Amino acid sequence: IEDMLRNLGLGVHGSGSYFDGLNSIFLHRPYKMMPIQAMSTVYVRGLVRSKDWVKRGKLEKLCAAAGVDVAALMKEVDIDTQLNCPYKELQESGTPPVLHKLTGKVAKELRSDEMFLEVLKNKMSLGNDRTCHFGNLYSASLPAWIAAGMEDAAKGVEELA
Repeated sequence: IEDMLRNLGLGVHGSGSYFDGLNSIFLHRPYKMMPIQAMSTVYVRGLVRSKDWVKRGKLEKLCAAAGVDVAALMKEVDIDTQLNCPYKELQESGTPPVLHKLTGKVAKELRSDEMFLEVLKNKMSLGNDRTCHFGNLYSASLPAWIAAGMEDAAKGVEELA
C-alpha cells in the first residue's frame, strides 16, 4: 500500500486522505472476510501514518481498546514497511512468523467500530451481496466483484465514480 501511495505521489502519509476520497473500494476477495480484514489492516496503517489529530485520536482509542501501545504499533508499521523478513525465525520454528501482530490486534478492534462499519457500507458494498459467498474463485474473485459493482452502479444502486 505504501508503494502504491508513493507511486500516486501521496507518500506514506496520504493513505488516510486517499481512501477517504474514494467512492468505492474493491479488493481481492476469494473469501467473505478477506477484503474486510485487508481494509481494516490498511486503515490502521493509514491511521498510524496520518498527521491528522482526529485520526491520531482514533488510533489511540483503538490501541487502548486492543491493549496495544501506540509507539510499539508505530514501530511495527515502520519495520514492516522496510520488509525485514525474519527467515531465521522461519527456519528455526518451521512456521511463518506473524509479521504484524500489533497491527492485527488493532485491525480486529477496528472491525467492530461504528465508523469503520460505515466505511465498509459506503465504500465496499457495491456488488457485495452477489460476490461475498463465492468461495475459492481465487483469481476470479476481484474481477467478479468489480463486475457486480459496475452492474449495481448501472442499476443506480449507488454511484461508482
